[in-house]
Amino acid sequence: MEEIEYLSKKILHCVPPSTDDVYKRGILYLKTGDFEASLEDLNWVIKEDPGYMKAYWHRHLIYIYKGSYLPALDDLKVIAEERISYELYMALGLVYAKLEEPANSIHNFSNAIQCNPADDLAYLYRAQLYQMGGYIQAAISDYQNVIDLHPLNSVIILKHATLSMKIRKWNLALADFDKLIEISLNGNYILQRAKIYIELKKFQLALKDLCDAIHLDPNSWEAYYLRGYLLKRHNIKQAVSDFSLSLFLNDKQENMTSYYQRGQLYMKLELIHQAISDFLCILQFQPNHVNSLLTLGHIYSRYIQNYKKALMYYTHVINLEPTSIRGYFSRAQVYQKLEQYSDALKDLIIVIHIQPNNYRGYLHLGYINLKLGNFALSHAFLSLAAERSSETGIGLTSEMSMVHLFLGNISTALDILKYNIIKDPCSIPLLQMLAKVQIVDFRYREALQTYFLMKDIMKPEKKIWPEGADDLFYDIGRVHMKLEEYEEAFNAFNQALKINRCHKDAIYYRGIVKIHLNMCDFIRDFNKSLASNRRNAQVFLSRACYFGMLKNYPKAILNCNEALAIEPQNIKGLLYRGALKYFIGAYKFAIIDLTEAIKIHNHVAVTYLNRAICYAAYGKKTKALRDYAIALLIGGKMDYKVYVNRGLLYYSLNDISNAFNDFKSAIKIYGGDHRVFHILGLILHRLERLDVALKVFTRSIILQPTFQEAFISRANIYMDYLTDENNQLAKCDYQRAIKLNPTNCLAYVSLGIFLQVERNFQLAWHQFTNAILINPCYQPAYEARAILNLQMGSKYPAFQDLTLALQISPTAELFNNRGVVNQMMNSLVAALHDYYKAIETDRTFALAYFNAGTLHLQGRFFKQALVYLNRAIMLDKQNECAYINRAITKVMLNDKEGAFEDFDSAIQLCPYYTHVFYNRGSFYMSLEMYEMAEKDFTSG
Repeated sequence: MEEIEYLSKKILHCVPPSTDDVYKRGILYLKTGDFEASLEDLNWVIKEDPGYMKAYWHRHLIYIYKGSYLPALDDLKVIAEERISYELYMALGLVYAKLEEPANSIHNFSNAIQCNPADDLAYLYRAQLYQMGGYIQAAISDYQNVIDLHPLNSVIILKHATLSMKIRKWNLALADFDKLIEISLNGNYILQRAKIYIELKKFQLALKDLCDAIHLDPNSWEAYYLRGYLLKRHNIKQAVSDFSLSLFLNDKQENMTSYYQRGQLYMKLELIHQAISDFLCILQFQPNHVNSLLTLGHIYSRYIQNYKKALMYYTHVINLEPTSIRGYFSRAQVYQKLEQYSDALKDLIIVIHIQPNNYRGYLHLGYINLKLGNFALSHAFLSLAAERSSETGIGLTSEMSMVHLFLGNISTALDILKYNIIKDPCSIPLLQMLAKVQIVDFRYREALQTYFLMKDIMKPEKKIWPEGADDLFYDIGRVHMKLEEYEEAFNAFNQALKINRCHKDAIYYRGIVKIHLNMCDFIRDFNKSLASNRRNAQVFLSRACYFGMLKNYPKAILNCNEALAIEPQNIKGLLYRGALKYFIGAYKFAIIDLTEAIKIHNHVAVTYLNRAICYAAYGKKTKALRDYAIALLIGGKMDYKVYVNRGLLYYSLNDISNAFNDFKSAIKIYGGDHRVFHILGLILHRLERLDVALKVFTRSIILQPTFQEAFISRANIYMDYLTDENNQLAKCDYQRAIKLNPTNCLAYVSLGIFLQVERNFQLAWHQFTNAILINPCYQPAYEARAILNLQMGSKYPAFQDLTLALQISPTAELFNNRGVVNQMMNSLVAALHDYYKAIETDRTFALAYFNAGTLHLQGRFFKQALVYLNRAIMLDKQNECAYINRAITKVMLNDKEGAFEDFDSAIQLCPYYTHVFYNRGSFYMSLEMYEMAEKDFTSG
């Protein structure tokens, strides 16, 4: 106050007063809460000096305090003309928010953020505005920015979590509540996290959180309710207890669902009166609660047999909801129990009017009519229940014909329809029914005659056809398709589309006919059909087939997805999507689709065949064999493919005898596939039945004279005869294969091996080189040339070829072979490294362990040698050399008993192997057992 008095005196004595002094006094008045005096001073300053920006700023604060937002906005706009700052944008944003102009407010807060991205207030205010405007995603983003700046601000994290839950971003909300619980162990936070876990179906975690929430806050009625809800299936008594505690804590209307859930559980526990009490409590809060009324009706009908009271509740439901299917249906069931069949029929008819495809409605109508002795109606309703549809515009006689058709009495149905058509020859509904029955009985020509008769009756004098003519031409087109008369079908569909260009089925089937007529624009018809009706699953499947033919598998799968979204139980859709997923290598997902198809219909052989192929590709060979067996048990047209595919699987599993039986069975079904004969020949070759294999390969060549693989395989058979005459025949076949395809690398390699056997090394080397020149990545050619180089004594070229082969595809066998070559060139370290690489590539490759052990033995690293030789014998118990080397190793390690055991094992495997007797004899001599040594030397 002293300072204000001082400035006041100074202002009085100064003429004119200083604007700075007046401004300072205005600020002091503002600080002391004297807004009117402060406003008067600030107004004087602005009047005297319109460019005094500080005065505008403080005046706008006074206006805001007084609620005068428009003058405050004017002051801020004046300041904005002079300079822009973060504080100015913030002030503008707040003023616009008070003036309920959210767009301008958000714009200014966004500018404030650009000026100072590290300040959280602008993000917070903008988030609140976004939230008020319903822009939840934007609000979440801004709250996240605030959290990034202040990670421990629990209030903002809670807001962020709440909004995330609102838009069902459960994982985001879960992370927020995890963070909140780390900051503060709060029962409400744990309860909210439990709700998220329930939404994510992580019920165990939800249950744990609810227990923790109850422990932290025993008065939380909502926690007890949720825990009871989770436990109601697995622990009914505990669930009842939880619902009871929830109601003890809160028995108001907001906890009404606890009464309902507890009532349901009381019904399961057959505590009927307690259940009734709970549902009546709900009706006290909400007299028109439909589910409670229905449940009470169910209790009185089923448990107490008080049908009048049950009828009262069901009637109340119907009065509340005149279209309640459950109400009418339940009341009809009570009327049946009271044997009031006419009232039951009325209610069921209402059900069918509300929901024409209601299966249970037709079923009960048929049942009631059967009790009443109305057999014709009973048959009709039961057939409709089976078909889930009803026919319209057909009289009693036609319904009788439909009953006979449903019962399989097609001839009787036809006779009845023909009799009625004689009475009324121009009845379009009767003729239409007759044509449909004729189609069911595969009488397509007669059906066409019936449709042509209908066309003559409906033919107009003028150009305008009557209603229903488009369907007639559509039906004619469908019959022509059955007869494979695609030109006539095309004309019929065109006529239908001239009458009604929006006839979606005619458009679709015209597209199918165009495929058969090799017209290129069939896809347009599919697209037009979808444009008129997006709910036609068959059109999507046809488009999927088209894209599948183009090998555009992603688009094909998308169309299958659309079809299955419309008809989830569509077997064709699941089958085709499974096949497409197989082609893109998604075997696991293909198996899921095919398994779903089998669940729907488990007597379709092609489904099991396709799943078996997928299992084989996925590496589950046993399951594949099981599916092949099931497909064969079902039988049908797929048997040939099943035998071929299962034979290939047996062949890959080295089960040659079973593979032979399958291919033999396949050839009995169809003997015109040269590839099947070729594979059978390979199997016979493996079984060493050379004469039969030769005939089979010859048969394959007769079926397909340009089949190169058959020539190569037959040549291999000739070579196995080991005669000069057959060798020449083999050479001719190899040369024929090369002549048929000069780029066939396998033929060059096979011919090279033949020349190698004939000891024409130079020519053989050229054949291998030719194969490499044709395909530099053909590994067998490098491998074969490496062996040839070794045979010619060229070790380093062999090493180079093996190195090149390894660069193409590193295998354990190639590493082992290069190790042998390195050992021959005295590069022992490199050899050992190759053996290690072979073992690393394939842990079950016994030869690499043997070679590594032998090399360690030569280098006198006996312990290491013993380790590798032990592994080699474990993998290949028939390798007598491994036993001998291990015996020698054990001799060097003074394991005499073990050495004798290994020598004995080697002799058992190969009783005529001199080397083993020599080594054991030497060992006996070192032990001064000369008699035993003499025996071994003599045996050797």
